[in-house]
Amino acid sequence: MSVTRAEELLRLLPQVTGCRIRVDEQGAPVAVLITAAPGSNAKAVLADVITVLGAEAGLDVLEDQVHVVVLEEQPSPEAEHAADWTVEPLEREGRLRLLSYSTHVREERTAAQVELGLDREVAWGEAQSRGAGEVPELLGRACLDAIERFGHGRVALRLMSLRRATVGSIEAVIVVVQETWGREERLHVGAARIGDDFARSVAYAVLDSMNRRLGRILASAPEDYEID
Repeated sequence: MSVTRAEELLRLLPQVTGCRIRVDEQGAPVAVLITAAPGSNAKAVLADVITVLGAEAGLDVLEDQVHVVVLEEQPSPEAEHAADWTVEPLEREGRLRLLSYSTHVREERTAAQVELGLDREVAWGEAQSRGAGEVPELLGRACLDAIERFGHGRVALRLMSLRRATVGSIEAVIVVVQETWGREERLHVGAARIGDDFARSVAYAVLDSMNRRLGRILASAPEDYEID
């Protein structure tokens, strides 16, 4: 069964207000993000989600793959971040693509460069550290640098967290990216299956975290500042 159909089944649950299923490159689910109506019992919603995915959608997921956030009557900033987990409309078609990347590790400096594609546009990104830095993290930061260039400085992006996770027989990498737009902050989660190249998997996870949000960023007008 397709992921789209599985999401439709979950939205039929009475307490579910939004959902999104993240999958790896092979199409296997790595995270199920759920928002529930105010007053819902999170554990009960979790049980219902796992039952529907297993019995009706034929998807085998573990409890720690399902994240349920119960919305408040008047959403707090945390609840607003949780609302980002629901499917947002894309104001611009197309997805970010990793076209090329390179890393350079030296005793005094480590650097990573990436080339990202979006439709027919291309942007370069770079990140570096002193000494022998962590190449996977630098490659993820380089991707965010390129994404910022696509947005022409509308937002600032920061790689907040990066970790490995074992989901059944699948090993995945999960990242958390902080988006800062003026005084507003949002958190985005991305995941990718770990392949032969861990650094490249980190890059895919970073792109996954921003692909849906990017359409909204690019559709917004840039802010102009007048300096006296």
